[in-house]
Amino acid sequence: MRNIEIDDEVFGYLQSKAVPFVETPNLTLRRLFSLNGKPTRIEKPSSQIIQDQRKGRLRKKQPKADLSALVQAGLLQEGQTLHLLDYQGKKIPGYDSTISGNNLLWNNELFSMSELAKECLTDL
Repeated sequence: MRNIEIDDEVFGYLQSKAVPFVETPNLTLRRLFSLNGKPTRIEKPSSQIIQDQRKGRLRKKQPKADLSALVQAGLLQEGQTLHLLDYQGKKIPGYDSTISGNNLLWNNELFSMSELAKECLTDL
């Protein structure tokens, strides 16, 4: 495996073309360059095929986000505050949480992202 350095603009473009939480940068480049061979190291996107009931066809189920993996990748930071935003991008007061390992700390309780989303939706 080789390493290359790219500037922020190139990385931003690469991110815009990636399938979030599914593709690695290497898989994104392979797709963009139409390289159909297998990667030299095992690199599988973690998604599942599920039946789309509404359209009667198969689709990929997006994997759950792993907070600790996002922290390790440098996209988030341990202790960083996350805000719940409305459809206009405005912060909703009282719904700020803090990253704590692979969980979120909200109202002095630890939640998974799914649990916290469910809790917040029932409150709204």
